Amino acid sequence: MIGTTIFLLIMSYIVYLIFKIVTDKPVIQLTHEYLDKLSIPDLEICCNESDIQITKYVFMLHNWTSTTFDNCTKFIQRSRVENNIYCYLFENNYTSTYFFGNPDINLTGPWVRNIDFYFKIDNITNMTSKFLSVGDISVQLMDSNFDLLWKGKAASTADLYENQIFKLQMNAFSGIQNMSTLAYFTKQTIQTILPNDISAIFGTTPNYHSITYLNIASRYYPMHPNENVSAGNFHGHFNVAPGSFIHDIQTEKLSHTVLIALGVLGGGFGLISGIYFLLFGRPRNNP
Repeated sequence: MIGTTIFLLIMSYIVYLIFKIVTDKPVIQLTHEYLDKLSIPDLEICCNESDIQITKYVFMLHNWTSTTFDNCTKFIQRSRVENNIYCYLFENNYTSTYFFGNPDINLTGPWVRNIDFYFKIDNITNMTSKFLSVGDISVQLMDSNFDLLWKGKAASTADLYENQIFKLQMNAFSGIQNMSTLAYFTKQTIQTILPNDISAIFGTTPNYHSITYLNIASRYYPMHPNENVSAGNFHGHFNVAPGSFIHDIQTEKLSHTVLIALGVLGGGFGLISGIYFLLFGRPRNNP
C-alpha cells in the first residue's frame, strides 16, 4: 500500500514536471558588453508629399579632419515610393569604415567620429500646404543586418515586434526645416529561442535567433542664418553618432527543461526515500 502511494506520488510529480516543460515561458537575461567599435548603421530617410535630396554628407574622421561627399548616389538609393511617401536607403558600402570608441587601443585610421547629412525637400510648398508644421523628414537608423522590412521574413515574435516598430516609425527622429538634429544611437540585441528548439527544451545551449536593432535619442537646435539656407542649397541638417559603445544583450532562458526536471525528480525521489526510511526504516536486504 505504501509502495503504491509512493509510486503514484512520483508519477504525479513527473506529470507536473512535463506540464511545466510544455507550458514554460522564457525569462529575459540582460547582459552588457563594451564594444571597441560600431559599424556605421543603415538609414531609411522618408518624406511626405515631396521627393527629397541628400545634397551632401560629411564624415568627421579620427584626426578631426572631414571628408565631404557632394554626390551621394554612391551611398543612397531610392528604396520605395508609396502613398506619396518617398523613401531612400543609406547603406554603408565600406565595411572597413566604422565608429571607434576605445581610446586605450592605438588604432590606425580611418575611423569615424560622426556623420553630417544635409537634406533638401524638392517641393516644400506642396508639403507645408498639407500639414501645419514646417517641412520635415523622418529618419530611422538600423543595424546593417536588420533587413526584415525589406525581406518581410519573421522567424520569431521578437522579429514581428521590431518589424512593427520600424514600420510605425516609433524609433525614428526628424530632420526639420531650418533645424539641426543630433541623433545618438546605442546597439541592442535580442536572442530568442525559436519554437520547438530541441536543444533548449532538453537544457543544452539553444540555437538562438538573434535580431539586432538600434535605440535612438535625438536633440534639436535651430540653425543660424547662412547663405546655403538662403540660397536653398539645403533645408536642414542632422548628425549621426554613437551615444554609447555599451552593447545590451537580452537573452531568453527557459526555467524548466528536461535536464532540470531530471535533477528535480532525483532530488524529490531522494527526499521521499529519506522520509520513508525515517518512518519505516531501511528494508531488509535478503542474502
